[in-house]
Amino acid sequence: MENGWESLGGTGVGETDPPGSGVGRFREVFLRPDKSGRPGRYRGMHRRNFLSWALILQAIGLPGPGFSETRAGSASGEEAKPDAAPAPAPVVEIVTSMGTISLQLDPERAPVTVANFLKYAAAGHYDGTVFHRVVGGYIVQGGGFAKQGDQLVEKPTGEPIRNEADNGLKNAEGTIAMARTDAPDTATAQFFINCRDNELLDHSPAAAGYAVFGRVTKGLDVVMQINGVPTGVREVQGLLGTGQHRPMPLKGVPLSDVVIESVRVVEPAADRPAENPPAEQKPAASAGAPAGTPAGGGNPAAKSR
Repeated sequence: MENGWESLGGTGVGETDPPGSGVGRFREVFLRPDKSGRPGRYRGMHRRNFLSWALILQAIGLPGPGFSETRAGSASGEEAKPDAAPAPAPVVEIVTSMGTISLQLDPERAPVTVANFLKYAAAGHYDGTVFHRVVGGYIVQGGGFAKQGDQLVEKPTGEPIRNEADNGLKNAEGTIAMARTDAPDTATAQFFINCRDNELLDHSPAAAGYAVFGRVTKGLDVVMQINGVPTGVREVQGLLGTGQHRPMPLKGVPLSDVVIESVRVVEPAADRPAENPPAEQKPAASAGAPAGTPAGGGNPAAKSR
């Protein structure tokens, strides 16, 4: 394809496009140590926890903690405080036309990805989008196309984020991960939910992997119902690298729209039952005997833009 339209990983047209077509270069920004080379403590919060929650608070529009340091012997004369206890993980509800899916996100292991997802949710980006790609017994994918009349129109997005697939979280059944193009650091807004254990999507020495950032805690039955809807080839309005739309055929699209009505953060509850418990960490699949890709599955979770 041309001008940035990425294939659906072998399930749509453009399967021979070069990896990362139309994706420009971008910079990654990292939080660096202070001039002394010490990581330090920021207001008593462990460095990793601080970064995770500073990103999340910023994404949902709340003031985050400052960057000033307090150490023993500082001008304030206060002793450094012990590390703060981790805050409860955000719980998000995806309300769809087929039911509600509850997710518990993992900002501790995927701070950049969680903050990015919450930013799009707070901006209302996902409201009115659809699950535009369904592969039976594999994944459901959404967050990229909005329903406009009888058409599905790809939505513009912000800058891509770095891939956090090396965070130790696995693409197990019921987990949510970011879709991307063939290039690792290209995820924006599209996400997918695994409908089985998909070890081939995990990070490994041979593959960048797809970044998991949460899991379904309620409504896994809704996910499986979506995964069972009839699909086919539909013409959609794809977004080109020039910012213009053009008609393009897309495979694996539900024949009847499954609409994402809203994505909202709800107050975490300590006694919330977990319908889908965390998956055990599994060793990567042997390179000598990889699991087969489902018929029509193609590249596991490539973005469709």
